[in-house]
Amino acid sequence: MPDRPYSNWEGLPEGWTPSDGSDAIADVLFGPDGSQRMLAEVGIALTHLLVLKNQRYGDSALSPLEIFATGITPRQRLALRMDDKLNRLANGMGLDAGDREHPGIDLAGYILLDVIAAWQESP
Repeated sequence: MPDRPYSNWEGLPEGWTPSDGSDAIADVLFGPDGSQRMLAEVGIALTHLLVLKNQRYGDSALSPLEIFATGITPRQRLALRMDDKLNRLANGMGLDAGDREHPGIDLAGYILLDVIAAWQESP
């Protein structure tokens, strides 16, 4: 894991690694039902979805081809995608249980990708 440039990560112990998180998540997933278990399940599902999309489409969010849209940083590109998803939410898409897609899922993924892009930018 790269250095933590943001104070938001202060709750994690010094020297924390992703494998430490795996142990904590396993404890939650095999424990009783509740909000913590749902957080772990949704987090794992979102991570799995992002990895699958990265395998299918390449690393287009963080390393785009830049054929048409040139001179835009990955974070600017992600901000545009997030604006599009927020526009969908503002117009009511994804708020009905019958909608096939929930733009919040993509929005959450873009936010995670933006955190990675910010890590990559940090000195």
